[in-house]
Amino acid sequence: MRPTVYIDVLFFINLLINLILLYVSARLLSLKIKPLRFLIASVFGALYSVLIFFPDFNVFYSGSAKLLSSLAIIAIAFNIKGWRLYFKTLGIFYLVTLLFGGCVFALFYLSGIGSRVGAVIKNGVIYFDLPWQFLFFSIGISYIIISGIWKSILSRTRGNSFVSLNIEYSGSNATIRALLDTGNSLFEPISHSPVIVTELGEIKNILPESIRAAVESGNINFEENFKIRVIPFSSVGKENGLLLGFQPDRVTATVNEHQYEIENVIIGISPTSLSKDKSFQALINPAVISGI
Repeated sequence: MRPTVYIDVLFFINLLINLILLYVSARLLSLKIKPLRFLIASVFGALYSVLIFFPDFNVFYSGSAKLLSSLAIIAIAFNIKGWRLYFKTLGIFYLVTLLFGGCVFALFYLSGIGSRVGAVIKNGVIYFDLPWQFLFFSIGISYIIISGIWKSILSRTRGNSFVSLNIEYSGSNATIRALLDTGNSLFEPISHSPVIVTELGEIKNILPESIRAAVESGNINFEENFKIRVIPFSSVGKENGLLLGFQPDRVTATVNEHQYEIENVIIGISPTSLSKDKSFQALINPAVISGI
């Protein structure tokens, strides 16, 4: 027996899935998460999915129309200016979508639930009347698998290697050596921008005296130093730490003799040394570099 399709249920399920796919894609690339833009893009994608049950809109389910819709979803969600990062984000979004779909189908067949639910095929799209519990379980399993695969790729391609960072602020700049560290998963809580942790001594000369004094003393006057960001963190021996930081004017990374600009990052300032042997002066998550 063919299941009954409720348009409102179809819309909200696709809305939820679109939000999850965009969130996972953003986390994998350490892109800034923008809730309102994500919601608008997800609503657009959910409305598009509803069109499968309107015969007058068959034209929207051609291959080119599907491609254009995915291009629009990424453009709305991330507002990316560079073509390189845009298509990289699009590729990751496709990869996440395919892996998620594959996990759902695998669980669908392995669990035997396929014999108990019906399906509707419309305009080349399959609609399953799946229980909510099964859907959320599939999402959780998919996220674990995708995250594991991505971390494995990053560790093999990047490893414990180094990059050269040039940080510009208030007309001055500092060049430092950064370790690619998957353990640095810090995000600034207000902007959700990834944080590059640097030693104070290496960037002291580019900081205004007021900010430098605030970092060294820990006494912050937010009325004077409105550009200072407070970043919560946890580390071995320190569960609820606070790291002061700022948003630089420009950050460029030199990778394999090629220079790339890193956008939407926060520089976190460590008052202590990050390396006992002084081999590096900053910590950066490899995913931040992969997003350039």
